[in-house]
Amino acid sequence: MANVLPSDSEVGFFVADDVRQELNNKITLVGFYPGSIINVKDIGPGVFVPLAFLIIVTGGEGQFKFKIDLFAPSNQLLFEGPVADLTKSPNLTSLTVTKLTGFPFASVGKYRISIALDGKRYDRFLNVGRDPNLVLA
Repeated sequence: MANVLPSDSEVGFFVADDVRQELNNKITLVGFYPGSIINVKDIGPGVFVPLAFLIIVTGGEGQFKFKIDLFAPSNQLLFEGPVADLTKSPNLTSLTVTKLTGFPFASVGKYRISIALDGKRYDRFLNVGRDPNLVLA
């Protein structure tokens, strides 16, 4: 089977506190952030929040080299993910979960998550704001 890359709209990106893969290809999102918008109580050096990214590939097909990198609003590389294999079978959805035990919230702004399949980038964004009145559970 020849590799056919998905279109940009066929690569979904979701952010949550945790993502759990269940039986029968089901996913549980815990603490889902709609619109990839996160408000935190404190921000700055030393502020880390655990986050999980769910990437859903609905189009394309083949064996791909998958990579995910994370960039600060300043475009500084914060996290460089390892290269992994991703298989996308025809008429099936491919799911990938990346968990960060400590996402570095050093500043407010738009963080870029660069998803790559065979070198083709699918950039997604995470908007981080500060709310000093946020109530933590």
